Amino acid sequence: MRPLALLLLCLLCGGLGVSANAQTARLQAREAEWKNYQLPQTNFARHVAANNKLIFRVPADWKQDDPAVLTFAGPHSSWIRVLVQDVPDGYPLPDFFGAILQAVRSTPGAAESTLTRRTHFQDLEARELFIESPDAAGEMTRST
Repeated sequence: MRPLALLLLCLLCGGLGVSANAQTARLQAREAEWKNYQLPQTNFARHVAANNKLIFRVPADWKQDDPAVLTFAGPHSSWIRVLVQDVPDGYPLPDFFGAILQAVRSTPGAAESTLTRRTHFQDLEARELFIESPDAAGEMTRST
């Protein structure tokens, strides 16, 4: 009985190791993609979030239909939507991000295509949530 339990434990741990290596490889690929990204040779327009806590730039030729909503439409059906949410005082960023991640991963098919990484945004600690999933037409979309 004991050798069977040991074999089962080894197989289980081996499977977890493969899963962890797959996540690491995807994370390294995303990190390399981010570092090698070249900004397009275009003019950028400066935008400020409603609470004046976030300043960001969007290609100047991208259209914003509603000034109250931070959504910008670009070429090839691409768009940028900026959502700003404060982390409540006294609530650690990892816990806050974990709650958001748990909600995202509960959607069908999202657990396999979700990638997270630590990053910095305007010199503040931040987290990136990267999802590849098919849209209603079956075409793959990328959300960050």
